[in-house]
Amino acid sequence: TLIANPRPFSATRRFIDADLNRQFAGRRSEDTQQLEAVRAAEIEAQLGPKGSAQACDVVVDLHTTTSNMGCTLIVNSYCQLALRAAAYLTQAWA
Repeated sequence: TLIANPRPFSATRRFIDADLNRQFAGRRSEDTQQLEAVRAAEIEAQLGPKGSAQACDVVVDLHTTTSNMGCTLIVNSYCQLALRAAAYLTQAWA
């Protein structure tokens, strides 16, 4: 299990320097010393750059939120495995 951004998670914050989601593959901050830029590079080294031949096949990305969203699934429409998993979970939660 990979906790993507443990320091802000422990501090009950979304990020320390910059939004981690904006630090991957070509979107990285110019400031490569920012905590989230460093962490994004570490995650890409571990899981492989998104869409590359080295990337892992499936990632389940769990998020915390302060919004009252209930159980929410967001999947890529091009991934049949993700669509089938989402359909299964939707039925199981009903």
